[in-house]
Order: sequence, then structure tokens, then C-alpha cells
Amino acid sequence: ELVAEKGFQAITVQDITHRARINRATFYAHFVDKFDLLEYNMREMFREAVRQKLADDAPFSLENLQNLLLVLGQVVSQLHHHCIPSDKQFENLAENQIKTQLYEIFTRWFRVSQENQGAAAVPADLWAMMTSWAVYGAMRQWVQKEQPEPLPVFVQKVLPIILGNFQPL
Repeated sequence: ELVAEKGFQAITVQDITHRARINRATFYAHFVDKFDLLEYNMREMFREAVRQKLADDAPFSLENLQNLLLVLGQVVSQLHHHCIPSDKQFENLAENQIKTQLYEIFTRWFRVSQENQGAAAVPADLWAMMTSWAVYGAMRQWVQKEQPEPLPVFVQKVLPIILGNFQPL
């Protein structure tokens, strides 16, 4: 709420503690600063959204990849429409947390794929980094269009491209 009202940069710890009806000592017992709180919230928000569609140990499959892309699109869209667009600091912190979560999922999927098919020429962590950045970037471009097509339509368009990343593994 505060980010939508004031923008992330203008928010103080005092604003947060007042809105949450807690004292500053309680805040600092859990978080270093407002950046730490934001990173935690972004990470948990995205994890929870993913958990609603995928189990933590969900294997790679076309359906699981499609569900992950749909969740990503929904989260990116929510962030885009409910936050002050000029707040680059907030946007960067949110982006980093989401890409980190994508990276973890893709790394797990790629490693399992490599174990099943033998070693690949490209390390799983590099493959995961490239894919997570590409997927996030595609969703950012989609949501920034003046009139984006429906998310499921967009996901169906990008799915073959992303699946291509899994083929050499």
C-alpha cells in the first residue's frame, strides 16, 4: 500500500512501522532496512504465487513450464499496474528477487535434465541464468505494451522459444 501511495524511495521505516502498528525495534529484529523488507516480500510473494500452481519439487514438463510462465506474467502485471512506474529502485529490487526465484527453478530443472541425459556442453547454472533473464524480460515487454494481448495467448507464443532452451539438455 505504501509503495502505491508514496513510491518506494519516499517510504521510511517509520512509515512502515506506523502502518503495521509495530515498534521500530520489532521491525529491526526481523529486517535490516526497508530494502531487506522489500526483498523478503517480493521473494515470498513470488514463491507463494508459484506454489499455488507448482509443487516445490515439481519436475520439468510442458504443463509446469506453462504454469510458471502464467504465474510470472500475473505477478509482473500486478507489479506494473499497482506500483508507481517511475520508482526504478522498487522495480529493480522486485526484478532481482523474481529472477532469482526463476533461476532456482530453472537450475533444478536443468540439472535433473542433465542427470537424465548426460552432461551438457553448457553448465546448468549458466543455462538457468540466461533463461530466467530472457523469460523475465519477455514478460516485462509484454506488460509494458499499450494493449497487451491476453496472457495465455502470449505464453503460447513464447512457449516454443523457451522450450528450445531445454532441447540441447
